[in-house]
This record gives sequence, structure tokens and C-alpha cells, in this order.
Amino acid sequence: SEIMAIFCLATDLDDLKARLGRIVVAYTRDRQPVTAADLKAEGALTAVLKDA
Repeated sequence: SEIMAIFCLATDLDDLKARLGRIVVAYTRDRQPVTAADLKAEGALTAVLKDA
């Protein structure tokens, strides 16, 4: 999955959080991307993967 690829490429926790924040999770009706950072979910995603 995209998340596991990001996990493998990240060099540290800050890099992991930044990369996870750039994941596009949806598009608006105007076809603008909605990222994990827009939803403020990158911290939660990082916490889940921290001990993986």
C-alpha cells in the first residue's frame, strides 16, 4: 500500500509525518486534492506506524 511504501522510505519520524501529510485522500467537488494534512490526520497516522 502507499502507506507502507512511505513508511519504508521515511528517514525519521518527522520525515514520516511530512510524507503521510501529503497523501491525497479525496478530491473536492472542484477537483482539488484533500490531503491527510488538510484533515489533520498525519499525527494519528504517524502514531499508528511509530511502533510498526
